[in-house]
Amino acid sequence: MTTPLPWRLRLPVFAAPMFLVSGPDLVVAACKAGIIGAFPTTNARPIEELERWLETITTQLDAARRADPDAVIAPWCANLITHSSNTRLPEDLALIAHYKPPIVVTALGSPKPALEVVHAYGGMVIADVVNLIHVVQERDLLPQLLETDFRLHPPHMSLCPGHSQISPR
Repeated sequence: MTTPLPWRLRLPVFAAPMFLVSGPDLVVAACKAGIIGAFPTTNARPIEELERWLETITTQLDAARRADPDAVIAPWCANLITHSSNTRLPEDLALIAHYKPPIVVTALGSPKPALEVVHAYGGMVIADVVNLIHVVQERDLLPQLLETDFRLHPPHMSLCPGHSQISPR
């Protein structure tokens, strides 16, 4: 089944949210190049730095769209760690609600904390599922995964070895 993404893109590609690498400059450059720019929210430390990053990303992309309305400027994505060890999750979610990234990828835990927040402003939630064992161990995770817009399957769960897949909801 093929489900078109709701944005204009040069290529249906994410600039991966790389731990301690991805930041606002990479996200903005990727989006201006027409691919989805992503970063883990935990790369910005402390929380005040995350707010600066979100402000920078939204301001620069808004300015680029105003400067060239015909340009293919892709959406940006916040990668949200939803594992219980992320004590900053409530603060991250408050900033997500305020800056409204078009896409939020949840990782290392249930997508549930992000679903209501992101769907309230019309954003898309993608659950990055590490493996089927995680889904089986966390039995309440399956219904939550079904509420997400897409599920990202890592290479070891994919039908194409070495490549991740995105499954439409």
